Amino acid sequence: MSEFGGEFRFRYAGGNPLTMRGETTIDPTNTENTTVVNQNGSLAKVVGLMPYRLECTFEDGAAVDWDAILRATEIDCTMTEDYTGTVYTMTGGHFEGKPRVNRNNGEVSGLAFVGRQFRKA
Repeated sequence: MSEFGGEFRFRYAGGNPLTMRGETTIDPTNTENTTVVNQNGSLAKVVGLMPYRLECTFEDGAAVDWDAILRATEIDCTMTEDYTGTVYTMTGGHFEGKPRVNRNNGEVSGLAFVGRQFRKA
C-alpha cells in the first residue's frame, strides 16, 4: 500500500521555517519532453531543460519577510513528510513568483521554489 500526505514541514537555508498549507506539487525532473511532427508525418522528440520545482501554499506568519525571501539566491530547501518519513531536498535555488496573501484565511499562494538539484530520500 502506498502512503502519501500527512504533516509537511518546509525549511530553507538562511531563513525561518515556513508553515505550509494546502496542496503541494513537485516537479521531480529537470527535463520536459514535447513532440513535433515533421513534414513527412514522422515524429521527433524535443527535450527542454527546466528547474526542479516545488509549488505549495504557505501561511503568512508575523515574522515572514517576503521581500527577503524573494531576493535570496543560491539557497537550499528541505520539505519533510512526517507521516511517510520522506525528505525532499532542492539545492542551489531560489523562490520564484509573486506572493499573494489572502487576508481572509492567511494563505500565501503564487510561489514556487526552484532548484538546480533534487533529491528524494
